[in-house]
Amino acid sequence: MRRKYLGDALDFWKGAMLEAVGHRAGLCVAAMITDKKAWNHEEAATYADLLGVPTGHIELRYFDCKSRQAYFQNLGKRNGRRDYFLDPDIGLDAGLAKKKRKKGKADAQHVTLGDVRQLLSDTNVVAVYQHSRHEKNWLNKSARLFRALHRVGCECTHVGMLFVTHSKERAREVHGALEHRLGAANWRVFILKVGARRRGRFPQARRSVL
Repeated sequence: MRRKYLGDALDFWKGAMLEAVGHRAGLCVAAMITDKKAWNHEEAATYADLLGVPTGHIELRYFDCKSRQAYFQNLGKRNGRRDYFLDPDIGLDAGLAKKKRKKGKADAQHVTLGDVRQLLSDTNVVAVYQHSRHEKNWLNKSARLFRALHRVGCECTHVGMLFVTHSKERAREVHGALEHRLGAANWRVFILKVGARRRGRFPQARRSVL
């Protein structure tokens, strides 16, 4: 997350998606801030208000890719089995940015499978923001990357969000909430069980794989 994008329409969208699945009350947010200058109190309060979570539930430390493992380890130790929302600049590192970095070295704009695994418990959910305009076909890529977990995802135009969990019941709850909120809108919404892999592109219509 960068200061220059604070308060844009996508922050409202993030809050709406988190509200749709009922995660905001006990949610822990990793803002993954890539501004080297720390956010002030007003900026932090604005971000918290847009997402609909208390400021105290937000990790506002600078995210340095070199200390990636420690960042998420400390986050998990402090917040335990809560649900999490990760807000990277771009989204998931699903092998789509290899031209911009060395293979196997994710940059600070991305979340990795390892990051998500450090935060997962038996029953919680980890949600990850995806700016899909920069990462085409990310739904299929993430379906392969996270195939050992239950996944629920949604996408429309150039933004999306992926929800990952060990719990089949939590995945069904999230999927049902998103379907209810989105109605007949032109969204891609999918739910995949452990081991399931999508082949080909996701269609424009909503899909469920149970």
